[in-house]
Formats: sequence, C-alpha cells, structure tokens
Amino acid sequence: MARQKRIVSIVRMDHYTSGRIALLGDHRVAFAEYERLIRGLAKACRRGAMRRRDLTYRVLTAGPLMRVLDKLSTKAATSITLRDYAA
Repeated sequence: MARQKRIVSIVRMDHYTSGRIALLGDHRVAFAEYERLIRGLAKACRRGAMRRRDLTYRVLTAGPLMRVLDKLSTKAATSITLRDYAA
C-alpha cells in the first residue's frame, strides 16, 4: 500500500485573526485536538448550568413561589386549543 502524503498549509492573516495562525489539514486531527482542549471548560460550564437549574427549581417550588410557578405553567398549558384528529 502506498503511503499517503499529508499536506498542511500555514496561512497568516494579520488583520482578520489578529496574528493567529490558521492550519489547514486533516479535520479529524483538528477536531480531536479542539475537543481535548475544550473538554474541561465544557464540563465546568455544564456543571454550573445544572447547579443553576437545580437551584432555580428548588426556589420556584418552595413556599409562595410555587403558586406563581403553578399559575404560569397552567396558563402556558391551557393557552392553546389542540385540534382533535380522527384516529
């Protein structure tokens, strides 16, 4: 089997990228590297979002805010009339 050559180009775009270098090559390698670099940040953001969601639900379902949440959800759920389709 013949060996394939990989062609990688380096393009410098001073104005558009403020001096960053763009590498054009195998997208699978690029995406794998991007995923490796961004994975920790993505996990941290996801954990933070889940904590905020859980806190929001806890606050909204406690005490007097439960009535407000119930009223809002009932209003949203009953604000439209669904058509009856024949079976």
